[in-house]
Amino acid sequence: GADAIGGVIHIITKQGVKNPAVELNVEGRYHASRNGSGTETNTLPANFYLRADSGDLGKFNLSAWTSKREVLPVYSGERGYQYGVNWYTDFKPSLRYYGSIKNDGVSGSYAFDKDNKFSFRITTEKENMQRRNKMSNPMDILGSFFEPMQIYQRDRTRDTYNLSYAGRIGKNTDYTLNYGYGKMRENDSNLLTYYGSGRDKYAGKNDLAGVDYLEHKQTNIDLHFNTAVNDAHYLSYGLGYQKEDASGSRLKNAPKTYTKMIDPWDYDKSLAVEDNTAGVDDTPSSYVHDHKFIRNENGFIWDSNTEYYGSDAPPPMT
Repeated sequence: GADAIGGVIHIITKQGVKNPAVELNVEGRYHASRNGSGTETNTLPANFYLRADSGDLGKFNLSAWTSKREVLPVYSGERGYQYGVNWYTDFKPSLRYYGSIKNDGVSGSYAFDKDNKFSFRITTEKENMQRRNKMSNPMDILGSFFEPMQIYQRDRTRDTYNLSYAGRIGKNTDYTLNYGYGKMRENDSNLLTYYGSGRDKYAGKNDLAGVDYLEHKQTNIDLHFNTAVNDAHYLSYGLGYQKEDASGSRLKNAPKTYTKMIDPWDYDKSLAVEDNTAGVDDTPSSYVHDHKFIRNENGFIWDSNTEYYGSDAPPPMT
Protein backbone atom coordinates (compact mmCIF):
# COMPACT_ATOMS: atom_id res chain seq x y z
CA GLY A 1 0.00 0.00 0.00
CA ALA A 2 0.97 3.64 -0.40
CA ASP A 3 1.53 4.07 3.35
CA ALA A 4 4.10 1.26 3.45
CA ILE A 5 6.72 3.07 1.36
CA GLY A 6 10.30 2.46 2.36
CA GLY A 7 9.85 -0.21 5.00
CA VAL A 8 8.31 -3.38 6.34
CA ILE A 9 4.87 -4.03 4.91
CA HIS A 10 2.70 -5.66 7.55
CA ILE A 11 -0.92 -5.55 8.67
CA ILE A 12 -0.60 -4.25 12.23
CA THR A 13 -4.39 -4.23 12.73
CA LYS A 14 -4.73 -8.04 12.82
CA GLN A 15 -6.58 -9.63 15.73
CA GLY A 16 -4.93 -11.50 18.60
CA VAL A 17 -4.26 -15.21 18.17
CA LYS A 18 -5.36 -18.09 20.41
CA ASN A 19 -1.86 -19.36 21.26
CA PRO A 20 1.14 -17.37 22.58
CA ALA A 21 3.37 -16.18 19.75
CA VAL A 22 6.24 -13.82 18.96
CA GLU A 23 6.81 -12.49 15.46
CA LEU A 24 9.88 -10.63 14.18
CA ASN A 25 10.30 -9.24 10.68
CA VAL A 26 13.57 -7.57 9.68
CA GLU A 27 14.11 -5.90 6.33
CA GLY A 28 17.24 -4.50 4.74
CA ARG A 29 17.01 -2.10 1.83
CA TYR A 30 19.96 -0.81 -0.17
CA HIS A 31 20.05 2.25 -2.39
CA ALA A 32 22.88 3.01 -4.79
CA SER A 33 22.84 5.96 -7.15
CA ARG A 34 22.97 5.14 -10.85
CA ASN A 35 23.89 8.69 -11.79
CA GLY A 36 27.42 8.89 -10.49
CA SER A 37 26.70 10.80 -7.27
CA GLY A 38 28.42 8.21 -5.12
CA THR A 39 25.51 8.30 -2.69
CA GLU A 40 24.86 4.92 -1.11
CA THR A 41 22.45 4.24 1.75
CA ASN A 42 20.99 1.19 3.47
CA THR A 43 18.49 0.54 6.25
CA LEU A 44 19.74 -2.72 7.77
CA PRO A 45 18.89 -3.41 10.54
CA ALA A 46 16.73 -0.31 11.08
CA ASN A 47 13.60 -1.69 9.40
CA PHE A 48 11.90 -4.13 11.72
CA TYR A 49 8.52 -5.22 13.06
CA LEU A 50 8.16 -7.02 16.42
CA ARG A 51 4.86 -8.36 17.75
CA ALA A 52 4.03 -10.43 20.84
CA ASP A 53 0.70 -12.18 21.47
CA SER A 54 -0.28 -13.55 24.86
CA GLY A 55 -2.79 -15.96 23.41
CA ASP A 56 -6.05 -16.67 25.22
CA LEU A 57 -5.65 -16.17 28.98
CA GLY A 58 -9.05 -17.40 30.01
CA LYS A 59 -11.38 -14.76 28.62
CA PHE A 60 -8.61 -12.19 28.08
CA ASN A 61 -6.31 -11.72 25.07
CA LEU A 62 -3.48 -9.19 24.73
CA SER A 63 -1.12 -8.14 21.91
CA ALA A 64 1.66 -5.56 21.67
CA TRP A 65 3.93 -4.46 18.83
CA THR A 66 6.64 -2.02 17.86
CA SER A 67 8.13 -1.18 14.48
CA LYS A 68 10.52 1.19 12.76
CA ARG A 69 11.09 1.86 9.09
CA GLU A 70 13.42 4.14 7.23
CA VAL A 71 12.18 6.04 4.18
CA LEU A 72 15.21 6.42 1.93
CA PRO A 73 15.85 9.61 -0.04
CA VAL A 74 15.33 9.80 -3.77
CA TYR A 75 17.91 12.06 -5.38
CA SER A 76 17.70 14.09 -8.54
CA GLY A 77 19.55 12.55 -11.46
CA GLU A 78 20.25 15.85 -13.20
CA ARG A 79 20.51 18.70 -10.72
CA GLY A 80 23.85 18.31 -8.97
CA TYR A 81 25.69 21.12 -7.19
CA GLN A 82 29.41 21.60 -6.83
CA TYR A 83 31.20 23.33 -3.99
CA GLY A 84 29.76 26.75 -3.16
CA VAL A 85 30.43 29.40 -0.56
CA ASN A 86 31.57 27.54 2.61
CA TRP A 87 30.39 24.29 0.97
CA TYR A 88 32.06 21.22 2.40
CA THR A 89 30.47 18.49 0.28
CA ASP A 90 28.75 18.11 -3.06
CA PHE A 91 25.01 18.33 -2.85
CA LYS A 92 22.17 16.58 -4.65
CA PRO A 93 18.52 17.59 -4.07
CA SER A 94 16.23 15.05 -2.44
CA LEU A 95 12.95 14.70 -4.31
CA ARG A 96 10.94 13.43 -1.32
CA TYR A 97 10.99 13.56 2.45
CA TYR A 98 13.16 10.90 4.05
CA GLY A 99 13.76 9.77 7.61
CA SER A 100 12.34 7.39 10.20
CA ILE A 101 8.80 6.35 11.12
CA LYS A 102 8.24 4.56 14.45
CA ASN A 103 5.03 2.81 15.48
CA ASP A 104 4.04 1.30 18.84
CA GLY A 105 0.75 -0.17 19.96
CA VAL A 106 -1.17 -2.47 22.24
CA SER A 107 -4.55 -4.14 21.80
CA GLY A 108 -6.64 -6.53 23.82
CA SER A 109 -10.06 -8.07 24.26
CA TYR A 110 -12.21 -9.62 26.97
CA ALA A 111 -14.93 -12.11 26.02
CA PHE A 112 -17.79 -12.10 28.53
CA ASP A 113 -19.38 -15.02 26.70
CA LYS A 114 -19.61 -16.33 23.13
CA ASP A 115 -21.85 -13.41 22.06
CA ASN A 116 -20.40 -10.42 23.94
CA LYS A 117 -16.84 -9.10 23.74
CA PHE A 118 -15.05 -5.88 24.70
CA SER A 119 -11.95 -4.77 22.73
CA PHE A 120 -9.49 -1.89 22.93
CA ARG A 121 -6.59 -0.60 20.84
CA ILE A 122 -3.98 2.12 21.50
CA THR A 123 -1.34 3.20 18.97
CA THR A 124 1.25 5.94 18.63
CA GLU A 125 3.32 6.87 15.59
CA LYS A 126 6.28 9.26 15.38
CA GLU A 127 7.61 10.56 12.10
CA ASN A 128 10.90 12.47 11.75
CA MET A 129 11.54 13.50 8.16
CA GLN A 130 13.51 16.04 6.18
CA ARG A 131 14.08 17.15 2.60
CA ARG A 132 17.00 19.16 1.17
CA ASN A 133 16.85 21.28 -1.93
CA LYS A 134 18.11 24.31 -3.85
CA MET A 135 15.99 26.25 -6.29
CA SER A 136 18.53 27.67 -8.75
CA ASN A 137 19.61 25.93 -11.90
CA PRO A 138 23.04 24.38 -11.24
CA MET A 139 24.15 25.51 -14.70
CA ASP A 140 23.64 29.09 -13.54
CA ILE A 141 26.97 29.41 -11.74
CA LEU A 142 26.18 32.56 -9.76
CA GLY A 143 22.68 31.40 -8.84
CA SER A 144 23.56 27.97 -7.49
CA PHE A 145 26.87 29.12 -6.03
CA PHE A 146 25.49 31.79 -3.71
CA GLU A 147 22.08 30.30 -2.96
CA PRO A 148 21.81 28.56 0.41
CA MET A 149 20.50 25.05 0.70
CA GLN A 150 16.97 24.74 2.09
CA ILE A 151 16.34 22.07 4.73
CA TYR A 152 12.68 21.23 5.25
CA GLN A 153 12.12 19.39 8.55
CA ARG A 154 8.93 17.61 9.62
CA ASP A 155 8.15 16.13 13.05
CA ARG A 156 4.75 14.45 13.29
CA THR A 157 3.08 12.44 16.07
CA ARG A 158 -0.20 10.53 15.80
CA ASP A 159 -2.00 8.96 18.77
CA THR A 160 -5.17 6.85 18.42
CA TYR A 161 -7.47 5.26 20.99
CA ASN A 162 -10.24 2.81 20.12
CA LEU A 163 -12.86 1.03 22.24
CA SER A 164 -15.31 -1.52 20.86
CA TYR A 165 -18.14 -3.65 22.20
CA ALA A 166 -19.68 -6.46 20.14
CA GLY A 167 -22.90 -8.16 21.19
CA ARG A 168 -26.01 -9.91 19.97
CA ILE A 169 -29.75 -9.22 20.18
CA GLY A 170 -31.76 -12.40 19.83
CA LYS A 171 -30.78 -15.04 17.29
CA ASN A 172 -30.81 -12.92 14.13
CA THR A 173 -29.13 -9.61 15.02
CA ASP A 174 -25.60 -8.72 16.09
CA TYR A 175 -24.24 -5.24 16.75
CA THR A 176 -20.94 -3.40 17.28
CA LEU A 177 -20.44 -0.13 19.15
CA ASN A 178 -17.16 1.65 18.35
CA TYR A 179 -15.54 4.70 19.92
CA GLY A 180 -12.41 6.22 18.43
CA TYR A 181 -10.27 9.24 19.25
CA GLY A 182 -7.23 10.41 17.32
CA LYS A 183 -4.81 13.30 17.73
CA MET A 184 -2.15 14.43 15.27
CA ARG A 185 0.52 17.05 15.97
CA GLU A 186 2.91 18.27 13.28
CA ASN A 187 5.77 20.77 13.54
CA ASP A 188 7.53 21.88 10.37
CA SER A 189 10.48 24.20 9.94
CA ASN A 190 12.61 25.50 7.09
CA LEU A 191 16.31 26.28 7.46
CA LEU A 192 18.68 28.06 5.09
CA THR A 193 22.32 26.98 5.24
CA TYR A 194 25.56 27.19 3.27
CA TYR A 195 26.88 24.04 4.93
CA GLY A 196 26.30 20.64 3.39
CA SER A 197 25.69 19.03 6.77
CA GLY A 198 23.23 21.70 7.88
CA ARG A 199 25.42 22.70 10.82
CA ASP A 200 28.91 23.94 11.61
CA LYS A 201 31.06 22.69 14.46
CA TYR A 202 32.41 26.07 15.52
CA ALA A 203 29.93 28.77 14.47
CA GLY A 204 26.24 28.99 13.66
CA LYS A 205 25.62 29.60 9.97
CA ASN A 206 21.94 28.74 9.56
CA ASP A 207 18.92 30.99 9.11
CA LEU A 208 15.42 30.06 10.27
CA ALA A 209 13.32 30.70 7.16
CA GLY A 210 9.92 29.65 8.48
CA VAL A 211 7.93 27.51 10.90
CA ASP A 212 4.58 25.80 10.61
CA TYR A 213 2.51 23.65 12.94
CA LEU A 214 -0.81 21.85 12.86
CA GLU A 215 -2.86 20.00 15.47
CA HIS A 216 -5.85 17.90 14.48
CA LYS A 217 -8.28 15.99 16.72
CA GLN A 218 -11.05 13.64 15.64
CA THR A 219 -13.70 11.73 17.59
CA ASN A 220 -15.87 8.97 16.11
CA ILE A 221 -18.80 7.04 17.58
CA ASP A 222 -20.40 4.36 15.41
CA LEU A 223 -23.18 1.84 16.04
CA HIS A 224 -23.61 -0.90 13.44
CA PHE A 225 -26.21 -3.69 13.20
CA ASN A 226 -26.46 -6.84 11.08
CA THR A 227 -29.79 -8.65 10.85
CA ALA A 228 -30.55 -11.91 9.06
CA VAL A 229 -34.02 -11.24 7.64
CA ASN A 230 -34.29 -14.81 6.34
CA ASP A 231 -32.06 -17.44 4.76
CA ALA A 232 -31.63 -15.39 1.59
CA HIS A 233 -31.52 -11.76 2.83
CA TYR A 234 -29.10 -9.96 5.14
CA LEU A 235 -29.60 -6.34 6.29
CA SER A 236 -26.82 -4.05 7.52
CA TYR A 237 -27.61 -0.65 9.04
CA GLY A 238 -26.26 1.80 11.57
CA LEU A 239 -25.54 5.36 12.55
CA GLY A 240 -22.50 7.39 13.49
CA TYR A 241 -21.18 10.66 14.88
CA GLN A 242 -17.93 12.41 13.98
CA LYS A 243 -16.34 15.59 15.31
CA GLU A 244 -13.13 17.24 14.09
CA ASP A 245 -11.14 20.11 15.58
CA ALA A 246 -7.99 21.67 14.17
CA SER A 247 -5.64 24.51 15.00
CA GLY A 248 -2.40 25.66 13.48
CA SER A 249 -0.54 28.30 11.53
CA ARG A 250 -1.99 27.04 8.24
CA LEU A 251 -5.54 28.03 9.20
CA LYS A 252 -5.31 31.78 8.65
CA ASN A 253 -9.05 32.21 8.10
CA ALA A 254 -10.21 30.25 11.15
CA PRO A 255 -12.97 31.75 13.34
CA LYS A 256 -10.50 32.34 16.18
CA THR A 257 -6.95 33.55 15.52
CA TYR A 258 -4.12 34.72 17.73
CA THR A 259 -0.43 35.57 17.54
CA LYS A 260 2.11 33.17 19.01
CA MET A 261 5.68 34.07 19.91
CA ILE A 262 8.38 31.51 19.21
CA ASP A 263 11.98 31.01 20.28
CA PRO A 264 14.09 30.33 17.15
CA TRP A 265 16.54 28.30 19.24
CA ASP A 266 13.80 25.71 19.76
CA TYR A 267 14.00 24.84 16.06
CA ASP A 268 17.77 24.79 15.45
CA LYS A 269 20.88 25.13 17.60
CA SER A 270 23.18 26.25 14.75
CA LEU A 271 21.53 29.56 13.90
CA ALA A 272 23.78 32.48 13.03
CA VAL A 273 24.16 35.39 15.44
CA GLU A 274 25.47 38.85 14.64
CA ASP A 275 28.74 38.67 16.58
CA ASN A 276 29.10 34.88 16.34
CA THR A 277 29.37 34.42 20.10
CA ALA A 278 25.89 32.99 20.83
CA GLY A 279 25.64 34.90 24.09
CA VAL A 280 22.43 35.30 26.03
CA ASP A 281 21.75 38.70 24.43
CA ASP A 282 22.40 37.61 20.86
CA THR A 283 19.46 37.42 18.48
CA PRO A 284 19.53 34.38 16.18
CA SER A 285 19.04 34.86 12.46
CA SER A 286 15.36 34.29 11.70
CA TYR A 287 12.94 35.38 8.99
CA VAL A 288 9.93 34.57 11.16
CA HIS A 289 8.15 37.90 11.55
CA ASP A 290 4.91 39.19 13.05
CA HIS A 291 3.38 40.31 9.76
CA LYS A 292 0.36 42.57 9.90
CA PHE A 293 -2.79 41.14 8.33
CA ILE A 294 -6.15 42.68 7.45
CA ARG A 295 -9.36 40.68 7.61
CA ASN A 296 -12.06 41.39 5.03
CA GLU A 297 -14.84 39.47 3.29
CA ASN A 298 -12.21 37.37 1.48
CA GLY A 299 -10.39 36.36 4.65
CA PHE A 300 -6.92 37.50 5.71
CA ILE A 301 -4.65 39.48 3.41
CA TRP A 302 -1.16 40.78 4.09
CA ASP A 303 -1.00 44.51 4.87
CA SER A 304 1.93 45.26 2.58
CA ASN A 305 1.46 49.04 2.85
CA THR A 306 2.11 49.00 6.60
CA GLU A 307 5.07 46.64 6.17
CA TYR A 308 6.72 48.73 3.45
CA TYR A 309 5.57 52.31 4.14
CA GLY A 310 4.44 52.35 7.78
CA SER A 311 0.88 53.45 6.95
CA ASP A 312 -2.37 51.97 5.69
CA ALA A 313 -1.98 53.66 2.30
CA PRO A 314 1.07 53.85 0.03
CA PRO A 315 2.74 57.25 -0.40
CA PRO A 316 1.68 59.34 -3.39
CA MET A 317 3.63 58.67 -6.53
CA THR A 318 6.09 61.40 -7.48
